[in-house]
Amino acid sequence: MSGFQERKAFQAYPSTGSLLGLAQAGLTPSLQLHGALSLLTFGAARVTDRVELKDWLWPSGIVLNTWAAFLAHKAAESPNSTVLDALIRLPWPHKLLLGGVTAWGTRLFYRIATRSAARKGDDPRYTAVKKEENFWYKALLSLFLPEAIFQSIISLPFTLPFRLGAIQPEGRGVAYQSGPEPQIAEIYRGLAVGLFCTGFALEVLADHQLEEYKRQEAEEPQGGLNKSGVWSIVRHPNYLGDFLVHLAFPFLLLSSSATNQIDPILTFLGPLANYAFLRYVGGDKETEQSQKDRYDHDAQRGDTAAAIKAREFVDYREAENSFWPKPKEITNRWTWIAISCGAVGVLVEKAIRGQLF
Repeated sequence: MSGFQERKAFQAYPSTGSLLGLAQAGLTPSLQLHGALSLLTFGAARVTDRVELKDWLWPSGIVLNTWAAFLAHKAAESPNSTVLDALIRLPWPHKLLLGGVTAWGTRLFYRIATRSAARKGDDPRYTAVKKEENFWYKALLSLFLPEAIFQSIISLPFTLPFRLGAIQPEGRGVAYQSGPEPQIAEIYRGLAVGLFCTGFALEVLADHQLEEYKRQEAEEPQGGLNKSGVWSIVRHPNYLGDFLVHLAFPFLLLSSSATNQIDPILTFLGPLANYAFLRYVGGDKETEQSQKDRYDHDAQRGDTAAAIKAREFVDYREAENSFWPKPKEITNRWTWIAISCGAVGVLVEKAIRGQLF
């Protein structure tokens, strides 16, 4: 493709500077996909009486949306090529994006699904809300479809690069002319990889340490809460890790001449929406209210272990922040373990990139 043709093709895509361009390129296809998936999940949840099925959809729906955007672009740009060929031709940032989203979503889906299968019942967070009058008549509009809207916005950094057609090889055409300086690009890319690997490590460590604690409690009950490991940094290290993972992708897009023409305001909407959900809708606020209610209810019924957890929960909330670490956590070795995972990730990515290019 000549430079003139590249420029013409690039300009044919809707501008992300307008609401119409945003709707055409990003939100409308995502809303359609996530809305349809939410309707199907609601039906399955109603039949099985398990609200937690919507949690299964959270990671899987975002991954499906990202790959759907990639496959739609492939079908439009190179319909006769194989998926593997299309993947090989992707610029390096797009490979990192697809790989990162898939790794995050697959791990989280496995975690949610296996925990759900082991529990053999609905998540305790939803047991109480299902007792509300006419719960299932309201759940579609109050729980399932609102999450579809959040997922559509959160997916923007993953889908816009494909739906805007920003796949020009780096170093060619308009995309290159507006690209960042190499030193700036390196900083953005390092920041993106570091944030992703740090966040991913926090999620993995938090889940592993919590499961190990539960296993030890089953063998030798001690009572109380797990407050060790990364759980000594904040009360919800898994949510903090999830936010850092999502925050990484807009910086990744800024690092590349193939994607940095996308308005950063749009791509940063994704992690901001994710943050709002984790803090104020379905994350730490919902989780902690459910914990408090369960501990207090069981303690009143004479459950000694629950009484211990209720007391420790109050102390834990005073000692550690819910989401953002306190300044004192700079001396916490687990803080540095997580950061070190991010640093190692930066070095590994740089080494692999050096071998490929």
